[in-house]
Amino acid sequence: MGAAAILSFMFLYSYLLYSRGTESVVMLICGESEFRAILSCIAECLVINTALFAVAAALYLILREPLMSKILAVSTVKAGDIFTVYGCFALVCLITAAPFIAKFGSGSIIKARNEMLK
Repeated sequence: MGAAAILSFMFLYSYLLYSRGTESVVMLICGESEFRAILSCIAECLVINTALFAVAAALYLILREPLMSKILAVSTVKAGDIFTVYGCFALVCLITAAPFIAKFGSGSIIKARNEMLK
């Protein structure tokens, strides 16, 4: 199940990078450095993942008592455990997005422009 989630995230993030490709090329033409372009991709990845994780954690905390008490006798998950899971989740998401971000940041502006026009 985890592998399916990672593959799903990889396809989602590759689509997001390629869909905003022309914007990225324009920003590079206007003088943005490759380092800042890569940082903006990483920031976008973390913002998306933080929002998704916040919704998932809120749903878990809201539905923990009504649903989990029927399945498990006692739920021992604490807030610190949720933040540990978020840290692992963010790390895995950044690792899976790294090949796409590296491809985005490498090469010349003209090469990136030509790729986006295909």
